[in-house]
Amino acid sequence: MCCSLSAEIIYFTIILVPRGYPQALTGEAGSSRSTLLSWQPPIESEQNGVITSYTITLTDSRSSQVIQRTVPSSQTSVTVDSLVPFTTYSCSIAASTSVGLGPFSTFLSITTLEDGMILNRILYGYLIIQMTRLPIHSRVITRGNTINVK
Repeated sequence: MCCSLSAEIIYFTIILVPRGYPQALTGEAGSSRSTLLSWQPPIESEQNGVITSYTITLTDSRSSQVIQRTVPSSQTSVTVDSLVPFTTYSCSIAASTSVGLGPFSTFLSITTLEDGMILNRILYGYLIIQMTRLPIHSRVITRGNTINVK
């Protein structure tokens, strides 16, 4: 009877801060005081571990005030509220592991709508129609809209 040998191999993974930033950052003004941002995780080879959260920054172009939000890694979109009407914001995002925060993405500029404006969308087949209501102080009166699609 011969002896059988077995070996146990143990692997260690070193967790570091992410080397890459979240991809495909997009955004749109949802109202005069909010914006919706969405993104994809960093490229897998640049994550350096399990992504635990995302940090989003928005910088007001007029006052340079910085708004920062942190969301769990299960989210790939966020609505940021309490913004200033008709203001341009520079938006950027970074991913974190348990070790710390990685690099921020390139900036995306988003301008909130004017007060009294609401963005509506109608999806009809492959055509997306965007309509914006005029500001409340406007002197234009509309009595409905008709859109014919052929």
